[in-house]
Amino acid sequence: RVIMEMRREKLAQKKAEETKPVEPEKTEYVLVPFDESKVSMQLQSDSRKITNNIFNLKFTQNEAASDTKTSVEYETFVIDSYGQVISNIKTLTADKTGDDLTHKVTYSLSAQEKFDKTSAYYVVLRYKGAGTNILSKTQYQISIEFASDFDF
Repeated sequence: RVIMEMRREKLAQKKAEETKPVEPEKTEYVLVPFDESKVSMQLQSDSRKITNNIFNLKFTQNEAASDTKTSVEYETFVIDSYGQVISNIKTLTADKTGDDLTHKVTYSLSAQEKFDKTSAYYVVLRYKGAGTNILSKTQYQISIEFASDFDF
């Protein structure tokens, strides 16, 4: 009888461990300052809410590329609260010299993701190939009412 009770407890414990949600590994990003010799860039967006799997954001060069400010390539993408990349990674080249210094970026969120309306998500900007060293991290909320299960 004691042995049977111990087996039941062990099975119950094993079942509880299997049903416990697995949290992904957390990636820590480090904010670094902009290199003063390179053209800097910043996110230009009024809304901090994402309502669709495909959305656009605008980035603006803070100054035109010149002899004193060299052009540079940036990468931008969306991460979740664990630091996992949940969108495509887009490359921006900050090399504009005219009056229009804006860059339009189209993001596509991962189709298999279920987004929690209460969780924090971030749009990240970093130098191309900089790994976990980032230049900016802007918080967003993802509120997609219905996710499409269709793959096009």
